[in-house]
Amino acid sequence: MLFFRPYVITIIPTHGDKGEELSQTEREKKACKIEKHMYDAAFFTLSTVNAYYFCMGADWCPWYLGGAGDLHKHLNTSNLPFSPLDPWMPACGFYMLGYRFEALFTTIFYTRN
Repeated sequence: MLFFRPYVITIIPTHGDKGEELSQTEREKKACKIEKHMYDAAFFTLSTVNAYYFCMGADWCPWYLGGAGDLHKHLNTSNLPFSPLDPWMPACGFYMLGYRFEALFTTIFYTRN
């Protein structure tokens, strides 16, 4: 995300909430935090749109969520674990799960200065 750093730093004020001047290091930290939030917003927006696209029109997805089926009828069938899925749905799920594991790993093992 270093590509966006010069643009993000220009929108960060040079003075803090109490009027004190912010050092370049503090502005870099704020820029890094803004970049992370921008990445998270883009990731979760795109993953939500993809998940909705994959679930849209599925037999097990109810009509009020954009699907073509009825969840109550589908839960009463004996074919529940073997429901037909879009081939990309497991990949999408593993991608989102991997992002969560990365966040867990960095929370546990990453030490901040």
